[in-house]
This record gives sequence, C-alpha cells and structure tokens, in this order.
Amino acid sequence: MHLRPASRKGGVRGLVAFLCLFPSTASFGQAAFQGFKSIQGVPGFAVPNPEIAVGLDAVVVMSNQEIRVYTKAGALLASGRIGNYPGQPPGLFPTPLGALVGSPEVLYDLPGASPRYWMAAAASSTQASQFRGQVALAVSNAGVFWGLDPWLFSYVIDLPDPPFPPGGPFDLKWETNSTNIAVDEEWVYVNGFVVQHTPTSGPTWTFRNITFIYPKAPLLIGDPLPAPKMVIEPPIGQQPTHAGIEERAVYDALANNLSNDAGVPQYMIRPRYHEFNPFQVIDLSYIDMSGSDPVKVDYALILPEAAQYRIPGLIPQRPGAFALATTNARFWAPPVYRDGFLWATHHVRPVGGDRTIIRWYKFAMNGWGPVCPACVPTLAAWGTIDPGGNIHAAFPSLGVDSQGLPAITYTRGSPDAAPSMWIARTDHSTGLFEIQQLIKESEHPWQFNESWGVHSGCDADPVVPGRFWGHGQFVMDQLGDPTPGFQHWRTWVAPVGP
Repeated sequence: MHLRPASRKGGVRGLVAFLCLFPSTASFGQAAFQGFKSIQGVPGFAVPNPEIAVGLDAVVVMSNQEIRVYTKAGALLASGRIGNYPGQPPGLFPTPLGALVGSPEVLYDLPGASPRYWMAAAASSTQASQFRGQVALAVSNAGVFWGLDPWLFSYVIDLPDPPFPPGGPFDLKWETNSTNIAVDEEWVYVNGFVVQHTPTSGPTWTFRNITFIYPKAPLLIGDPLPAPKMVIEPPIGQQPTHAGIEERAVYDALANNLSNDAGVPQYMIRPRYHEFNPFQVIDLSYIDMSGSDPVKVDYALILPEAAQYRIPGLIPQRPGAFALATTNARFWAPPVYRDGFLWATHHVRPVGGDRTIIRWYKFAMNGWGPVCPACVPTLAAWGTIDPGGNIHAAFPSLGVDSQGLPAITYTRGSPDAAPSMWIARTDHSTGLFEIQQLIKESEHPWQFNESWGVHSGCDADPVVPGRFWGHGQFVMDQLGDPTPGFQHWRTWVAPVGP
C-alpha cells in the first residue's frame, strides 16, 4: 500500500464574481424558480455527477473533475480541477496526466470540533502497463477552501498490492467507482467498489467493496497518512443468499452522520441484487472500531411485500432521443443518520409497475451497534415519490435538517418532455415530500448517449432549519451543434425553503 501526501498547495483557484437571486418558494405545477448555473461540461466526461455540501457560510459543489465554491448569495469564490488533463491547469491531486478522476463526493463535517469540508473521488492511473485504481482524499483548512492561501491537504491512496485474490499471471486492471466518504470524531472512512479485470483466460471481472479507515487527527494537520485499517467485502460468488439465491451486494454506501449522539457507529447500507425475483432484502451494517481491527456487522432487513421492488427501467425522453439508463437500484447517494434514524433513497421499479420512481426509507436504528448488537434496526417508515401518469422519477439524493425533516433532489423524465430537476421536501404542515418544486427544465432532450449520470446532490443548510440546497443537471440546446455532447450539459444549484 503506497500512501502519498500531496504538496500543500492551492486546490481551487480564482475569485470570479457570479451573482444570483435567491428563489421564492414554488409549489407543484408552478414555473421553475431561480437558482444559478454552475459547472459546465467537463472534458473526458460525457455525463455529470453533481454533488454538494453546505457549510455555515458557503456552498461547495462538484461534478466529475470540477470543484467550485460559492457564497450563499451565489458569488463564485473559487474553482478548480481535482485531476490533471492535457492543456489544463494542474489539479488538486498528483495523478498522472490524463488520468481520470471522477465519482466525487463532498461533505461538511458540522458535528466535528473543527468543521471541515471533506472530499473523496475515484482515480485511475497507468503503472507498469497496468491500469491501477486509486482513491483521492482531501480535507479543507478550518472549514474553508478559499482566502489568501487557498490550500488543502490532499492524498492519493493506491489500492492494495499485490492483487487479491492471488493467483495466476495477471494482466491486471483495477477500477474504482462509486466513492463514498464519512467522518466521525475519531475516524475517516473512504470506500468504493473495485473492479478487478483479469483477461489472461478471457474477460473475467471480480467486484468487491473496500472501506479504508484512517485516524482523523493526522489528516487535519496534513501529516502523512498512516497505514489504513480496511474492511474488504467478499467478491461475487461468495455473497449472502436469501431464499437460496445468491444476491449481489457490493455497493456499500457510507452514512453521513449529522448527530452528536455519543457512541453512534459508522452505518452503511446496500441493496441485495438478483436478476429475476423482486428485491426483498436491504443490508444494514455498522463498523465496530472497538478492537484492534475493524469488524463489519451486517443485518438483513426483510422488506414488507408492498415495499419490494425490481430493477429500475429506462427513463424516456421525447421521441427520437435516447432513453436514459438508470443502471441499477443501488444507493447512489449517501444515506443520512440523524437523531436515531437512518434515511436513505434510491430509484426502483415497483413490482407490477412499468415506470421508475423514487423510493425512500426511514430506519429506526434503536441503538444498534457495538454497545447493543442485539438492538437490531427496524423500518419505521417508507414511501415513494411518484409523479404519476407517464412520468418517471430517478437519480435521487437526500438531505435531513436539524428538525429531522427530509428533502430529495431528483430528475423527472417522460416521453413528452426533456429531463427536469426537482426537489421534494417537507414542512410541519404537510406529509413527507408533499411539496414538489420544479428547479430547472432542460432546454432540449439529452442526445449524446443513453447515460444521464446517476448522481444528484441535496444537503440541508446547517444555519437555517427547513432550507435545503439541490445540485442537479440539465441540458442546454444542442440542435445543429456538432461539438461533443459534454459541452451541452450544465449543473444547477438552488436553495429551497425559508
């Protein structure tokens, strides 16, 4: 394992004014309200992966290799890249020229004694004619990315060497994807699923999930990373079974802990996968850090029959345009733990249904963890966001505010319209997610390929209860324009609520 701290340098650059108006509140059926345009198409990435983290006085947004910081009034404070591309300014991480850095995730560590922004992303580079996966990790200086010395402590984590499982002459290819990051008072958790390609005897792919765990204190002062503790999931072929059927379970999503509850472990969630039967099981996990080595403890929560689902389908657009792929029903956005409950969301196809819709869950954790391993979690509530008619809903992300109220950013699509960005939220006078707000409509269907990206961003404002910030994507008009498709997607940032 090679752990290389990058130099202490400016990870984001430039101070460019970019003004916007705060939106007024809009209800279902009204015209889109104002926000502000953020990241445009990133070279090398045909589709965006928007992420967002909201702090006390700033908003950090990311998509693929781009990172931008705004005031809450919409002024652009800083921008930059997290990877290195030919002809572009140097990025935050010392990855080789042309290496891809993507699947970013960013969070604001509000419960921490020294609030910081944390970021992780999947990276890849070529070493000795082998394609090797890496994970990029960074922490901001005292909660800010900007100022007279806009630097970050940044690191690149190489995946374990030699490859696992051992055996045979390997033409080895590692890839990392779906990066997650979480922090508590003592530890930093970074994970993603890893693909090992061993084509010596034909195209063989092995999928597994790795969680790297680091002590937090050295990262806050820029010390070199120590050797990590690791939790390594078994590959497919050694996965859990339910009703005698092996189910794929390699996409562990780390929960973002927004509570100050003492003794709360790091929680994780993942769906069980199989091809033909309704999905019946959700795995909830915690990481026990009380011993010398971390131990991941799983609990298989059986969904009630009405909550079971199937693999989501394609999202239609206007005639002549690609139908958009939803990929699968994993929890693409991080779940949120707050005040005893774990909230999570993903897109699914209901059993007997023909449209993709949003599913959300509220799990009562019941003190489950190393102190009380028998206090197993229960499903306190669940529901759907279903626009009805021929409209699909997909690509959700979730935030939960200090009052325990949730909001979800997501995309709508239908055969009659271009994709649009929405936020569903709640206040004390309505049921859950009863307030549906149109944020941004695409100017044209997405026509570059069938991929829409699978991420969106949603975060609660830590200062104003009931205010949420969404980060999604839309398409600018590309009719008659021969330039590559990535030039035509943009991301949009908008606050909703008080």
